[in-house]
Amino acid sequence: MRFSIRFPNGWLNRLPLGRKIPGSACLVLGLLMGSFAWGELPEIISGLVSAVHDGDTITVMSEKTLREGCWKEERGQEYRIRFQAVDAPEQGQSGGWESKWFLTCLIGGEMVSVKVEKKDKFGRYVGRIFLENADGTGAAEGVWDVEKEMILQGHAWHYSYFNQETELAGAEKVARREKRGLWEDECPTPPWKYRAAMKKRDGAVSRQ
Repeated sequence: MRFSIRFPNGWLNRLPLGRKIPGSACLVLGLLMGSFAWGELPEIISGLVSAVHDGDTITVMSEKTLREGCWKEERGQEYRIRFQAVDAPEQGQSGGWESKWFLTCLIGGEMVSVKVEKKDKFGRYVGRIFLENADGTGAAEGVWDVEKEMILQGHAWHYSYFNQETELAGAEKVARREKRGLWEDECPTPPWKYRAAMKKRDGAVSRQ
């Protein structure tokens, strides 16, 4: 089933992701820079979540992207996204199915914005994921931090090796203290240790 979900007018202006550049400036920039104006790596991807692969990887079907400070309509382009701030249990380990299911219920078929950091060796776009919170009570002026919610509800670890946000570290402490999700287990195996053990066993698993 396909979903078509739209946000209130002006929701992009509430994203804490920098200022928009007027359309006239984009036109001038395009004329000056030609095919190089948009660059290869988008700064923000805005679109519909078309697939949830596991607790930290999704596919987004874009509606628009921000490149070189200018918004560009880009309907139908699919981007595979790896969350930057969390590491969720692998599908073969305890908590993996629950993590994927929770994320599916949270953002499946919803509109998200991805603040892109880089493209990894697997061709995925690594970035922070935000969902518009309809009641306006979420963090960052109504923008819901999806990764924080995954951590807070105990369905992912804060990936502190790659992300040092103190708010996310605090969310993990709350989840641990209240034994939410994977923290119901006294000593859950972090996914990076699970992958290392699998790699040692058969040499076939790398960072996913």
